[in-house]
Amino acid sequence: MQSERETTRFIETNRLIEQTFGRPKRLLEIGSAEGHQSSYLADICDQLVSTDVSQRALTRARRRCPSGTFLLGDVLSDGGDLVHFPIIRNQPAPPPDHPMRGYPLGGREGVRAGADFNRTENALALDNFDLVVACEVLYYVSDVPSALKRMERLGQNCLVTFCDRESQAMLEHMRPVPLAGKDLIRHGETSWHVMWWQSREPFTKVADCVASPGL
Repeated sequence: MQSERETTRFIETNRLIEQTFGRPKRLLEIGSAEGHQSSYLADICDQLVSTDVSQRALTRARRRCPSGTFLLGDVLSDGGDLVHFPIIRNQPAPPPDHPMRGYPLGGREGVRAGADFNRTENALALDNFDLVVACEVLYYVSDVPSALKRMERLGQNCLVTFCDRESQAMLEHMRPVPLAGKDLIRHGETSWHVMWWQSREPFTKVADCVASPGL
């Protein structure tokens, strides 16, 4: 159960996004965890795509936010990708004799074997998002400057949030970034920095993720 403090952060982040960017058509959330914030972000965009590195968390996120598309993988690390473990909602089950039939969620070989299954309809281009957000995620990234650049390659605008108690290191990482704006969200004695900017990097397609059918 989410706390009042978290609810405040989610609501205020939404407010800043709407105030700054209007209603994004395509929004990429990096680090969805169990989908608490995803359910809020889904309300202010036309298409929400969320990623995380935990299969268990994504399973819960899909239940909490059924309108979103959730993918298991890492887009912030240099070697990261989302080709393995794609999780896309409401896709038709494959025929009984199809190679994907019976593969467990996250089967890397299963994704390769079934890569031809409804590829045109089910492929998801992971590039050129209107907004890429990483809320409370950068603490867990070993190379923050590279992660920020990867965010820029995925979309036109980027937004990050981080707690004030972690601000010394995070602010140093953000110093070279030409911010378009920044704000603070406060709840009681806790505050979070919110920073956003326009991408400087050319868009790079990370992958065409193919649906894992029948999930």
